[in-house]
Amino acid sequence: MTYRHDIFISYRRQLLWTPWTRDHFKALLSAHLQAELGRAPEVFVDERIEIGQDWVDELGTHLATAKALIAALSGDYFTSPWCVHELDLMLGRGRGLVIPIIVHNCENLPSPVDLAQSADFKDYRRTHMAKDGDTYAKFSDAVARVARAIGRAIADPPAFNASWVAICRARMQLVYDAGKAGAPLPPTLFTPPPAPAFRTPPRLQNSGNLIEAEAVLQRALEISVESYGA
Repeated sequence: MTYRHDIFISYRRQLLWTPWTRDHFKALLSAHLQAELGRAPEVFVDERIEIGQDWVDELGTHLATAKALIAALSGDYFTSPWCVHELDLMLGRGRGLVIPIIVHNCENLPSPVDLAQSADFKDYRRTHMAKDGDTYAKFSDAVARVARAIGRAIADPPAFNASWVAICRARMQLVYDAGKAGAPLPPTLFTPPPAPAFRTPPRLQNSGNLIEAEAVLQRALEISVESYGA
C-alpha cells in the first residue's frame, strides 16, 4: 500500500457543515491545488455524520494514506474524539504535515497546534453561499493561499510507512470502543482545550433579570399546561 490522498480534511461533522466542507471548501481547494500540483489532487472528506463500526477501518486507512491533513478548527472541533485523534495521529508523523484553518471561534489552541500558522476562514463558513458574490471571491482567494501552503507541505512527504495503516486502524477502533463505553480516549501528543462554556446573554447577566426571566418562563409553562388540560 502507498499514499492514496494528498490531503485529509479533518473537521467536525455536522448536518450543515458537512455540505459546506464538501461542496465549497473541498471544491475550491481541489481547483487551486490542481494549479499548484499540475495534476488533479486527491482530497478526502469524510461525509458520515455518525461513524459506525463498519467504517472504523476505512477511516483509519484513509487517514494513514494521506500525505497531510487540514484541520478545520471550530469551537466544537476538540469535543469530537474522531477529530482529536485524526489530528493526533498526523502530528505524530512529524512537523509541517498539519495545516490548520480557523472556521469558527477557537480559543486556547493546544500546543503543538498553536505553533502552526493558521488561516482565518471564519467569515467564509456559511450554511448558504452565493458563488457570484464578493465574499465568495475572497473565500476563493483565501483557499488559494492555503493551496500554496499545501503544495509545499506535500511536495516532499515522508516515505510512506506501511505500519501507519495498522496504527491508524487500531487507534480508530479504540476511539470507537471508548465512545461506546462512555470513556473518551485521550490523545497522546496534546491536551484538548475544555469545551466552550455557555455564555449568559448580557441582558441576563444581572441576577434580577435572570430571576425575572425564569419567572416568565415558569408562567408560560403553567399557561401551557392549563391550556392543554382545558
